[in-house]
Amino acid sequence: MMCSATNQLLIQHIQNDFFNLLTNSIGCSYEKFIIEVADILKTQLDVPVVSVYLRKEGQEAYRLYSNLPDVGLELKKCFLIEQTEGSIRDLIVQSFTSLDVRVIPLEKNSKTIGYIVFGFEAFHCYKDRLLGEISIEVVKCLSKAEFDHNISDEKTRYELLYNLTSKFNSSTDMNMIIRETIRTLKDNDPGLTYTLWLSQDISVDRDLPVKELSYDYDLPLESSSQAFMTGKMQIEGDSHNGPLKLYAPLKGKQGVYGVLEVLHPFHIHLPKKECDLVELIGSTVGDAIENVQLYQQSRKLNSDLQLINSTSQKLNSNTRLTEKISYMSSTLAESFQADEVGFVTFNECNHDENIILEGSSPYFETADSQLLISMVKQRVHKEKDDVFIGNLSSKNNKYCEKYKSIMAVRMTDYEQLDGLAIVLHKQSYFFSFDSFKLLQSLIHHSTLAFANSMLREELEKTVVTDYLTKLHSRNYLDKCVEGHTLNDKCGTFILFDIDNFKGINDTYGHQKGDEVLCQTAEAIQSALKGRGMAARWGGEELAVYIPGMICEEAFQVADSIRREIFRVTSPSVTVSCGVSSWNANQPSNGKELVRRADEALYKAKEAGKNQIVMAETT
Repeated sequence: MMCSATNQLLIQHIQNDFFNLLTNSIGCSYEKFIIEVADILKTQLDVPVVSVYLRKEGQEAYRLYSNLPDVGLELKKCFLIEQTEGSIRDLIVQSFTSLDVRVIPLEKNSKTIGYIVFGFEAFHCYKDRLLGEISIEVVKCLSKAEFDHNISDEKTRYELLYNLTSKFNSSTDMNMIIRETIRTLKDNDPGLTYTLWLSQDISVDRDLPVKELSYDYDLPLESSSQAFMTGKMQIEGDSHNGPLKLYAPLKGKQGVYGVLEVLHPFHIHLPKKECDLVELIGSTVGDAIENVQLYQQSRKLNSDLQLINSTSQKLNSNTRLTEKISYMSSTLAESFQADEVGFVTFNECNHDENIILEGSSPYFETADSQLLISMVKQRVHKEKDDVFIGNLSSKNNKYCEKYKSIMAVRMTDYEQLDGLAIVLHKQSYFFSFDSFKLLQSLIHHSTLAFANSMLREELEKTVVTDYLTKLHSRNYLDKCVEGHTLNDKCGTFILFDIDNFKGINDTYGHQKGDEVLCQTAEAIQSALKGRGMAARWGGEELAVYIPGMICEEAFQVADSIRREIFRVTSPSVTVSCGVSSWNANQPSNGKELVRRADEALYKAKEAGKNQIVMAETT
């Protein structure tokens, strides 16, 4: 018989082992952790079998966690709460055994969350009181582990949603979205089975694991169809046996595009946070599908517009906005035999201010035209429709005495473009209604082209800049270097690479890595003091070209930048640097200059990093 002191010492050893397990189990799954707890007890008690049955919060069944040795003892894999009214031992032991099987409940807040099963040899010295004290320590350990794993699971869920959203936002490929959804879900929980049910109007590759939604109005709706029709999650499963199925609608802002089916291998009562995660994933995928569909529809519409007439083809060519306006003005004037054609946009801040687009007829630059434009704007605003006037003089003689026939069509493109296309003729009733409808078609077709040109010309100012670091893009610097080597007398190209940048991302996260990149870029800009051009070359590589700088100065500049980067970055990082220069006596083209700098950078890395290496002259 074990004395009280011996029992206390055993409890202390178990506590120590539990503490070490909690400390060293980072990255270990909760299921594996439970088995490790059982193994500790088996070692400390020196018994053949220790197994744990555990019921997670909200679940209706106890699951077995154990590495059972080959000792002739077979235990039930799981059992329901309602089956615990009788003998637990008789319920779980599935085979005859010579072992003395003891089942000790695990109590938490006066509720049974599980059981420990001990399989002792025929003669042993462990009393139920000691086993009860051990069960208390097990509950403490499992509770702490469950809390830690819940926090980790919550983080994993948010990362899953973030990664999905990030990938979806940069893709317009429906197949990629479906493929990435299935892959991400399987990586997140390989034990579950996932199926995507898509509506019939969504086309994807046949090799993708998707099913087509179908339903019969004369028959009761299946759960998948019900989730699709109602836009609400459905749960299906027998409360006693069989799998559990969740159906989350793939819901966007404008509709439902399918259903995500999640199959659990056995029936459990899922916590609300698990259901919410599935529903959020469904909404995320639904938004992505909707965005792709809208994108595909807009492209199809654009393609259809190009087929309507040659005007659409011209407008969709790579021309400036002024050229398109001039082309449309001449086309409309010729097609409708119009005297004047004007394109007017409205100031976003001051809607009363009219902006006459260059390429319009000269009349629209005169003061008289402003009265006419104001009248048309008022009428459009009042009637919420385009304007077709056959005889302006009889209706609004104060606005214009020269032009009698007016057609005005709104130019609106999802708030990107707000304005009017106005066509005038001196003769009353000159334009037919068919002409008006044709004008509407042409303007509706051209509005997108105008808006695209406006956006493109705005974007041209920003495409030369890297969105993260605000440095120039590599393509822009490439062109600049090539131009300088043709027209200047000398210059220096410097290539930086942040040392051990992957370690920053792995240790602090990619967000901190982005901050370090931005800090490095700011340090380069600060050190250059406007003397050269800096660009993000790729990944953690940044480049600088300084026109007019000779080789002797290059090392000092590179060193000052290197020191400045180490000073301002947090966490502090070092950079390796390759420097190449050229002059009239040693001419070079852009590609050769970059190649030499890249080779010098490689040598700097090989020399131990945080080094500056000057490229050898050719």
